[in-house]
Amino acid sequence: MYKKVGLLGLYCESPVHAGSGSGLGIVDLPIQREKSTQYPIFQASTLKGALRESFESKRAIKNSLKNGVFDSFNINSSKEDSLKEAINLIFGHEDNQAASAITFTDARTLLFPVKSAKNVFSWVTCPSVLSRLKRDLDIANIEYDWEIPKINKDAVISEKLSLDAYSEDKVVLEEYTFDVSKDSQVEKIANWININVISPEDNYWQEKLEEDLIILNDEDFEDFVTMSTEVQARTKIDNETKTVAPGALWYEENLPAESVLYSLVMTTDILVKEKAEKAIDLDKAEDIIRFFNEGLQGRIQLGGNETIGKGIIKTNLVEGGETSD
Repeated sequence: MYKKVGLLGLYCESPVHAGSGSGLGIVDLPIQREKSTQYPIFQASTLKGALRESFESKRAIKNSLKNGVFDSFNINSSKEDSLKEAINLIFGHEDNQAASAITFTDARTLLFPVKSAKNVFSWVTCPSVLSRLKRDLDIANIEYDWEIPKINKDAVISEKLSLDAYSEDKVVLEEYTFDVSKDSQVEKIANWININVISPEDNYWQEKLEEDLIILNDEDFEDFVTMSTEVQARTKIDNETKTVAPGALWYEENLPAESVLYSLVMTTDILVKEKAEKAIDLDKAEDIIRFFNEGLQGRIQLGGNETIGKGIIKTNLVEGGETSD
């Protein structure tokens, strides 16, 4: 039984290709999506693999030891070997000695960026997404001070967003015009996301989210996350002819930069006690989530095309309370 839960915010600073294999339509390499809603996700196994890599790469281990990241855990004997063993205890041994002591849910889309006639782009979300977020926050025992606005028109916006240049009751997203109403809850939701999910270091992004968060109805949100992702044509060049190699043209989908997702992180006590005692002072679920939080490098790289700058994601963890048995 998992005892400690946290919320891991994931802010895409570059386009991300978390692939789902071959596609049947015009897109050869689509991204991962929920079956029922078609909302983009990062599958839990994809997320866990990327996070594990961010912990156990040689550079990450070297930097963690150099900067004393895990000094409070009293690493024993050979620090590098003990740290590697601790990572195995948390994320799971390849030889299946025991299940991992940490688990992740699929990362769900929370905010999706859409081109806007006002302020370049806006973030959109919808009631079903926010309802799921509230349910996950209740699971994690994380407090929130906002409610989901009722959508009387096509969309709800913050009271901070000025529409004088266009109309007092309309917004333009891509080629679509939406009737809007204003609600103070939108600013509360934006503030909560700023603090707990994005946690930006720059006031510019905080202020932009407070102004440019738009809550659409579920159907319009689904249309945007389905039709407004990035689709890029990729080719392979023949080194001798310097032309496109025969049959080497394909189309690849990416989740756009500035997308925001989140995942629940759950931990339990270490299952292999004797190894934990030899390696590091790490035993209880609360120790593991603290170890995970301290070891986060701030950014991870997830999905394909790492060598061309894709998949750079900023992380932020908020620890919740204990789960009920």
